[in-house]
Amino acid sequence: MDYQDYLDELFAEVFDLISYPGEGGYWDFKREWYFMDKKANPERAKKGKQDLLLDIVNMANNLHFRDAYIIIGVDNGTHKIVGLPEGDVNRRSTEQLTDFLAGSKFVNGIHPEVRVEMLSYDELTIDVIVVKASRDVPFYLSESYEDGVRAGVVYARQNGCNTPRNKSASSYAVERLWRHRFLLDATPYEQFLDFLKDRSAWASSPERGAPEKDYLKTAPEYTIDYSSYNEEDFASNPEFYCCNQCDSRISYFPITGRYHQTVLFERRGVCLDGGRYQTSTPDWGFLHNPKMHLESERYKYYVKESENWLVHRYLLDERSSEALEAYTRFMENVLVYETDLERISFEKYVEFNWNRYESLKAVADPYVPSQFTELVRTEFDKNLRTTHALKVLLNEWRANS
Repeated sequence: MDYQDYLDELFAEVFDLISYPGEGGYWDFKREWYFMDKKANPERAKKGKQDLLLDIVNMANNLHFRDAYIIIGVDNGTHKIVGLPEGDVNRRSTEQLTDFLAGSKFVNGIHPEVRVEMLSYDELTIDVIVVKASRDVPFYLSESYEDGVRAGVVYARQNGCNTPRNKSASSYAVERLWRHRFLLDATPYEQFLDFLKDRSAWASSPERGAPEKDYLKTAPEYTIDYSSYNEEDFASNPEFYCCNQCDSRISYFPITGRYHQTVLFERRGVCLDGGRYQTSTPDWGFLHNPKMHLESERYKYYVKESENWLVHRYLLDERSSEALEAYTRFMENVLVYETDLERISFEKYVEFNWNRYESLKAVADPYVPSQFTELVRTEFDKNLRTTHALKVLLNEWRANS
């Protein structure tokens, strides 16, 4: 799903919610933006910030554990779309709201993630503050604000209502939020991915004559199997990211995560640099040439916190200097995105800036080992040029976003 598809889905969902008879467990309506103009009225602006913070905290702690919406430009009594006035100084962007939350005193410095999306309907504009779902609930503050959100108090969205600033969420709501934080309501697959984040929580099985197997120390029913390096398994179909390794030979192996005997995920692993480093193979990304629609260009990437990223990080042996060196070389040929939405947005950006992309490809000077066939060398050269150009563009794009 690209960014436009995401906006189309958001549009459909928001206007479906507007047609409902009331507000709900993960959406709220505001006729206008929170007042933030300190020059015009400092006291009112102070209250506006407090109200905004309280509403975001409530929405972040919704009991549906999903993205929540503060829909601005809709009368909360009649649900009539009134739109937003042009030049409204109170409107805020995603970056401004993110900075606002980062400056608030959340426990452990972890604050809700938000986005501001603008939607149009019959020449009227509304803004939607999208409060992203998170496992870090409950969000609450470490310091109180005068006449505002109180420290140590859990606020939550429940039955279509926010917790008032002078009260706290019900014990039922607080319990559900903490259960969500500690994965007590999670599926075995969700728990497995969370367990992968802590390599020290795993141990190697002493079982002989089988692929290398690790098990979770506190719950041995969670296992991950991956074959060890075998020199006889060198592949005849390597991929371009092996070119800058000291040993460019490559081999593949299966990676299987299980809960008891149930397979929860399977991945393809790759052994690089003569067996010194092993990881999961990155995903393929595709760019469509706007000048020639039938042509596409390929590159490799990971998305942080995805299944593939967590397996990739799990397999890195940080005790081995040789593995770390090979890892560094490997990552030079792979892109890493913060989210899948960032990937989609960036790929669109590249397609809109194709001439710049092609100019960066032209000046790249990749190294391709001579032992590969001419056909393979040509393909690897193309892939490496693409990767070089994309890394430069990604840095530029992020700096200007």
